[in-house]
Amino acid sequence: MKIHFIGIGGIGISALARIFYEQGNKVSGSDAERTDLTDELQQMGIKFFKGHAEKYLTDDTDRVVYTEAISEDNPELKKARELNIPCQTYFQALGEFSKNYRVIAIAGTHGKTTTTAMTVLGLIDGGLNPNVIIGTKVKEFGNSNVRLGKSNYLVVEACEYRESFLNLMPQILVITNIEAEHLDYYKTEENYLNAFKKLCAKVPASGYIIINCEDKNSLKAVEGVEANIIKLKIKNEKLKITTTNYQLPTTNYSLPILQIPGEHYQIDAGFAMSVGLLCGVDQKIIFQSLANFQGTWRRYEFKGQKNGVTVIDDYAHHPTEIMATLKGVREKYPTNRIICVYQPHQYSRTHYLFDDFTKSFSNCNLVIVPNIYRVRDTEKDVKSVSPEKLVS
Repeated sequence: MKIHFIGIGGIGISALARIFYEQGNKVSGSDAERTDLTDELQQMGIKFFKGHAEKYLTDDTDRVVYTEAISEDNPELKKARELNIPCQTYFQALGEFSKNYRVIAIAGTHGKTTTTAMTVLGLIDGGLNPNVIIGTKVKEFGNSNVRLGKSNYLVVEACEYRESFLNLMPQILVITNIEAEHLDYYKTEENYLNAFKKLCAKVPASGYIIINCEDKNSLKAVEGVEANIIKLKIKNEKLKITTTNYQLPTTNYSLPILQIPGEHYQIDAGFAMSVGLLCGVDQKIIFQSLANFQGTWRRYEFKGQKNGVTVIDDYAHHPTEIMATLKGVREKYPTNRIICVYQPHQYSRTHYLFDDFTKSFSNCNLVIVPNIYRVRDTEKDVKSVSPEKLVS
């Protein structure tokens, strides 16, 4: 097939483009800017166009896949519909692709990417050879965000924006946590929680949902579902598991001391351990896999040292994520001066969660806010908040 991707530079949609290309399809794509990801796609042989224009879409295109961030008046999308070319959002296309696999979906407000990476590396070390689509680059995949395995397992980082994850049919579902997010779309925390309830309802009675028993919204999300529920409690490298309708060989497991600091990463490791055990991987193999884990691209990523200064890059863009990340930094560097350069992601998110953002940086000595990154924001959103307001 000849498939054109609109917004191909996105971390998720670029992974799907890679898969379709490696399966022998002719793939092209466009995006507003050239990035490392688009350069990598070009090096593979995928045709990339910078910007958006009708001429980038040829009449012989069989399918168009577009990111949810693309507006309805995008010239390529409009032309595709005029030519009656089948169009799918990224998650619609992913949902269709995933139907031939046993899907392990990693969902939640925070920690999805790291949990997915930890889970996948444990399954690989356990010999299960999974297929993977993840929202970051993983050095064990050759710095790619996709892995084509040779099994019927497909591990997917499942995005909740616009209920996108409802296109998936997971047999194993991990929910790391549920906290108000994407309020530009959901408006209220209740609406956001309802999306997770719908996802839980899609897991069959023979499937499994893994949650943190200390996360109140996760407990609400699984009320009344038919699937087997696995509840985790993680504290000080100790994992305790309780289940409904299903029993693991034991309920208590040890987790390794991780190479990346922060209690939130221990929780991610607990989820990864649980999925591995559920899939039949030996506990010792998962333990060693987690002990070897060094993080992923833009998740507590060590960039280097110069003149005694350590530089770390992290994608944390929600108040809770920022607090957890900086708490981990402070625990690792208790006496150091910590300077945080924080670029808010979206005007709307900064506006809706403003009060929480102002309380997120207590572990820093200095915070620098260069500007707010605009994506999916309306003019009303842009006028609602400013970097100066956040700093003050």
